[in-house]
Amino acid sequence: SVIHYKYIIRSPFRFNFQNWRFQEAIPKLYSQFDTKIPAVFRYRKKLVGFLDFDSQNGKVQFDCISLSQIRADCEIDTYVMKNIPAFIEEDFMLSAENYISQIEYEMVSTQWLEGTTYYTKEWKDVDKDIKSNQSLGLESRKTSYFKNILPQEILSLDSDLKKAKSIYYHLQRKLKWNRRLQIFKDYNVKKAFESKTGSLAELNTILLNTLKAQGFNVEMMLLSTRKNGLATKLYPSLSEFNYMIVKLNINDQSYFLDLTDKFKKFGELPFKCYNQYGRVFDFKNSSYWQDLIPKNRLAYKKDIYYDLKEDVIQGKARFKSDGYINQSKRLKYFRDKEAYLKSFEKNETLELLNYEGKNFLDLEKPFIETISFEVEPEEIGEDIYFNPFLFNEFEKNPFQLKERNYPVDFGKLQEYKTQITFEIPEDYDLEFTPEKKLIKTYDNSVVVEINMSKKENKIVLTRYIYINKITLEANQYQNLKRVFQAILDVQNNTILVLKKK
Repeated sequence: SVIHYKYIIRSPFRFNFQNWRFQEAIPKLYSQFDTKIPAVFRYRKKLVGFLDFDSQNGKVQFDCISLSQIRADCEIDTYVMKNIPAFIEEDFMLSAENYISQIEYEMVSTQWLEGTTYYTKEWKDVDKDIKSNQSLGLESRKTSYFKNILPQEILSLDSDLKKAKSIYYHLQRKLKWNRRLQIFKDYNVKKAFESKTGSLAELNTILLNTLKAQGFNVEMMLLSTRKNGLATKLYPSLSEFNYMIVKLNINDQSYFLDLTDKFKKFGELPFKCYNQYGRVFDFKNSSYWQDLIPKNRLAYKKDIYYDLKEDVIQGKARFKSDGYINQSKRLKYFRDKEAYLKSFEKNETLELLNYEGKNFLDLEKPFIETISFEVEPEEIGEDIYFNPFLFNEFEKNPFQLKERNYPVDFGKLQEYKTQITFEIPEDYDLEFTPEKKLIKTYDNSVVVEINMSKKENKIVLTRYIYINKITLEANQYQNLKRVFQAILDVQNNTILVLKKK
């Protein structure tokens, strides 16, 4: 079916000129956008996305309109795109708003008889506005109130880094986030501290003031989260920021802090914050752009041991989570322990017998879990068939599109290490040919190593997955898709066959 439609929107809001999306979730044969804008209104235009115009025409119509006793010329533009593919969202991407092909407008100025009014400011003007702001500016300078809120054991620490960490963890335990952001709205840090609960802006402003009161070099940082889209660097625009964090500088190192997450260790932010960059304000010097790239990689190590006892395989496993997987696993455990333990039994033949956890609340250490379980193998006659890959990071290939014209963004460097040891009973032979596999993208941005060896009555399988690059361009998509399909093939097709002697 082909749907052809035309419509008019009448709006009194001259500042927010209507944006136009050429691309949406359905494919289009043709999309045309016509504008006729009086010269008294000057807009900045920005084309977003990876598609180009098939045609773009502009002309001036003289003396086209009368506005408030002013005769004005008009700028008339026509933008056309043809054969526009549907935009389909997929895993490992930033906000779709960064990539959907559309044209956006921002008012720069208006010109009337009484003069020209400029709406687009320089960053120095924005810095001044924030400094005098009732919330962000004034509340971030209430350091005297927070000078004496810390216990003596923290104040007596002689290392700056140890002291900063202790302040962070002390406030993290003491304060609770009320799930509100409240960045540009009025807030009160004193009330929030006394009630032990507050918005994002209140909690992080408390942290800012407390560190500042102890003599630390600390700054406020505004950013746009991954779902919110990238903040533009073309011109100052506070409306594109929706999150606030704290930047702490000690010697030559910078640490980015956020108090809203109870399971984030010092120097780590929620994953949603890693959206390439943000804007830093210290109210003494000019604000500046700051890159925001995760320092630590996600590291997940699994050691799994299987032993066949009669008609049941008994298993033990040890999982070591470090980096950004730490927070998600701890959060899932404390949110719903029963559902978390049930997640180990995704395979219907597996029964969890025992679970132990270590370092639940010590955020500076890896989260370590050990489990014991039983699993029923498939039996055909006296032979036993068993797939040893029961605990997998990827249940399906995250890359399913025929083509993808926007980048792949993993958000962080990652490594997954799995070692499986299978004890072969004396009355069985293993029909198995050890082999090695090395699967990788051409630039080593993703590398998969698989080793299989047999030694006496044991077989050892190791699989390492390394994601060595955060962002991959669209031209690597097919290569990346092939590597992840190979991971799935190994998981699904590695079958140990035990033949009865």
